[in-house]
Amino acid sequence: MSTLQQQQQQQPQQNRSISISTTNNNHQQQTASCTVRSSNSSSRNSVHRKLNSFRIFLKKYQIWFIFLFIFLALILLILFLNFIFKSYHHHHSSSTDSSSTDPSSDNAFTEECVQIHNKYRSKHGSKPVKSSIELEKIAAKRADKLAKMDKLIHLPQDPNQHFGENLYMIYGSLSNCQIVTKAWYDEFQDFNYDFQNPQYTSNTGHATQVIWAGTQEIGCSQRKFFDQSNRPHQYTVCMYNPPGNMIGDFKNNVLPPSH
Repeated sequence: MSTLQQQQQQQPQQNRSISISTTNNNHQQQTASCTVRSSNSSSRNSVHRKLNSFRIFLKKYQIWFIFLFIFLALILLILFLNFIFKSYHHHHSSSTDSSSTDPSSDNAFTEECVQIHNKYRSKHGSKPVKSSIELEKIAAKRADKLAKMDKLIHLPQDPNQHFGENLYMIYGSLSNCQIVTKAWYDEFQDFNYDFQNPQYTSNTGHATQVIWAGTQEIGCSQRKFFDQSNRPHQYTVCMYNPPGNMIGDFKNNVLPPSH
């Protein structure tokens, strides 16, 4: 056999070898593809199994989770209410200082108010007032209540007693009776009171009570406390007997200033 024929017989064998090699490579790719798909499928099945297990767990212990949620909610509510109570207690249990609750301090404050009231009353021809221990005690009780409430309102009076009452509240600083009484009296100027036609108005009721000619005695008291920011709240109460601001009696009891 010639050399050329031998080469021609060997060439198809080489071609077949190459062909077989290519076929084996495709088979490996297909096998790898199947392996990836199998792996992904296994991962998804594992996730589904875990989710199903978790759902079964939740369903089995659902009632306990509800109890746990309610328990935690109650704990949070108790803590919140406790915080509110402590804040409220701190705010309202701040006691007044010893000097303001001492009866002798109330007496000294009343005497100061008597002097200041009489200074303004003399401008309008009204007779001087005197201090009253009874009115002073009533004023002290009412000032205590207002400070505890932290609210400026006219409290109900004893049905068997009827007195005039002036109230004053200052926040953030303190005042004495001179400052308080001046604030009441300045209502005449602030609201252009008509002394030629004297009558009751809600804007000048404090001022007309201060100079009311028929009033003969007064008793006053102050109470203060400090809030959470250490700022003072001060309440002043003055009681008057006989009471002023009686409708129909203004012309004889509220006279124009003489000087």
